[in-house]
Amino acid sequence: MQGTAVGLEARVCATQIQARARCHEIMQAGGSPILQSRIPGTLVAVVVVADQRARLLAVVQQEAERIWPPEAGTSARARTVPLDKSLVGSVATLVAELGWTGLAQLQFIRGPDGRARLTDFNGRFYGSMALALGAGVNLPAIWAGMATDGHAASPVEGRPGVRFHWLEGDMRRALVERRGGLFKDLATTIRYGHGACPSIWSLEDAWPGIRHVVGLLARGTIKLTAGSARDKRGGWGRQ
Repeated sequence: MQGTAVGLEARVCATQIQARARCHEIMQAGGSPILQSRIPGTLVAVVVVADQRARLLAVVQQEAERIWPPEAGTSARARTVPLDKSLVGSVATLVAELGWTGLAQLQFIRGPDGRARLTDFNGRFYGSMALALGAGVNLPAIWAGMATDGHAASPVEGRPGVRFHWLEGDMRRALVERRGGLFKDLATTIRYGHGACPSIWSLEDAWPGIRHVVGLLARGTIKLTAGSARDKRGGWGRQ
């Protein structure tokens, strides 16, 4: 439905039957399915801010350590890494050829052969942006300064070794993957969050996190209520 936000997670389909069913589900929700060949490997992102001359004012590179959903998701845990000069050079060339100005997050899958394949180009704020801020690159401020007064800031690079944690996604991943057992994976998930940049939570600005929790609880209540109604009826559509 036009104007309605629909949240559907990426999913790996092993057969054509599964793919058709998923496409039908997406179209029923008002979306347009996109089918991509799955490439195994590590999720890598290069984030830049480019000025009007396609000069890179900011560059941050990160790698995912855990993703949600598994095999086809986004970063639940990630870490900034030293810049791959060759990869950043390719990004700079692409940005210049597009005439792109402002923020861009490019996602790659680095396969077992070491080759990084571009899978996504996000010209917007993205989910793990707190990691760039934690690594010393204030992307919104750099973008705003460039856009409003043409301020030509000195190029800045993200500091390696800074961690990001999406607690909700990592908890959901642990419930499914159960690496080393459920309780061990959950415990590792909680420990990882210590000292990492959170996706939403902040003591300095707690309201977004509170709103998110309230929304999660509300959606959980709706699902439980719907499940209870389905169980009583013996299935949807049966009286």
